[in-house]
Amino acid sequence: MQDNHHENYRSRGWNIIPLKEGSKLPKIEWLEYQTKKYDGSFGETDNTAVVLGAISNNLAVIDFDFSDYGTIQKLLPCKWSETMLIRTKRGIHAYFQSINSSPRTCKLEYDNHHIDIKAEGGYVVAPPSVVDGFEYQQLNKCDNIYQLDFHQLATEWEKIGVKGIAEKGGSAK
Repeated sequence: MQDNHHENYRSRGWNIIPLKEGSKLPKIEWLEYQTKKYDGSFGETDNTAVVLGAISNNLAVIDFDFSDYGTIQKLLPCKWSETMLIRTKRGIHAYFQSINSSPRTCKLEYDNHHIDIKAEGGYVVAPPSVVDGFEYQQLNKCDNIYQLDFHQLATEWEKIGVKGIAEKGGSAK
């Protein structure tokens, strides 16, 4: 099962790395794989991470750290059926391909809900990984990755009250 996921991720041009069993922590020194494809092996029980940013075709993830689906739908820049959604222990990872340069990783807040934009310089845990007994699973049947202008999204979110907390490498809008 894990091999099928790895083949799927790699066929999309995504860079994947092994994580420690049952953990979000890398099994390898991973920083070089922000700019270089990992071609090493995975252990049978290793978790999997997708490295984000330019190395994975400008892949970025909006990490909704809550499961209030009404609020998520309000903030989601497309329909549920238009991009890959992954169920996490606390919420949802929504996968997007940035149509401009890969955005920076930043932390945001909306109506007391925590949101991370995970992108260049980061990674996300991917299915079928298991962390603390919870298995990451695809929430919808969509294999599409919605193309998104994150600059436009930032402008739209600012209008409805999404607030920036901090941004890696600079200040959030």
